[in-house]
Formats: sequence, structure tokens, C-alpha cells
Amino acid sequence: MSEKIQHTATVERVEASQLTVRIVQTSACAACGARGLCHAAESKEKLIDVITPDASRFAPGQAVVVEGTTSGGMKAVRLAFLYPLALLLAVMVVLSQLTSASEPVCALAAVAAALAWYVGLSFFKDRLRREFAFHIVEED
Repeated sequence: MSEKIQHTATVERVEASQLTVRIVQTSACAACGARGLCHAAESKEKLIDVITPDASRFAPGQAVVVEGTTSGGMKAVRLAFLYPLALLLAVMVVLSQLTSASEPVCALAAVAAALAWYVGLSFFKDRLRREFAFHIVEED
């Protein structure tokens, strides 16, 4: 599952070894001719940091192609959504079944556990930034 995800982006900022690029994510129906009538079309702009040793060869406003991996995206979804949700539900179920704690106490404990997950994840921010990095693709 090492398929590549590519986006066309525009360079916003150039630093020593890092570019900040802007990508426009569009839903599947954003390109549809009827998007103005159904109001389901959606697009979002995102800023992404791309670490590259040759950042000086890029200029703000330049069009580039950034690439990431599908497996990296799936891992990010697991870390950001699936695992905290499972932890939240597990804490709620375990506390409600094994203790005489009230529902609000169980809910607060579950939210605290999920919050602890995100705080713990923030300690690995630099490692995660390297692991989920986007790269500039050379155009032929």
C-alpha cells in the first residue's frame, strides 16, 4: 500500500530548507458543471510544510507537485482519529462496567484519556513531521 498521493501546489514561502505550499483540496463534485445548483461542491485550501534541501531553487508563486504516500495518510488517520476514539470508548465502557462511577464521571474520564492521547502525541511532533513528510516531485 505504498501508492502515491500527488497534489498540485503553489509555493507560498521559501525558507532555508523548507517550503510552505498551498494546495486546494476539492471534493469529487467540485469539478462538476452543476456544482452551483446543488451546493454540494466543496474546496479547502491547506498550507503544507515541505522539507527539501534545495528550497532555494523555488520561488513564491511557483507551481509545484507535492507527493505523499497513501500508507502515511492512513497511519495519520489512525493516530489522529481511530486510536483516540477506541481509547475513549474503552475507558467509558470499562469505567461504567467495572466501577460504580456515574455517567458524567465516565464521560469526563474518557475525554481526559483522549486528551492525554493528544498531549502524548504532541511529544512526538518532530518525529511525526519527518514520518508524514511531503516531497516535491520533479516534473519531466
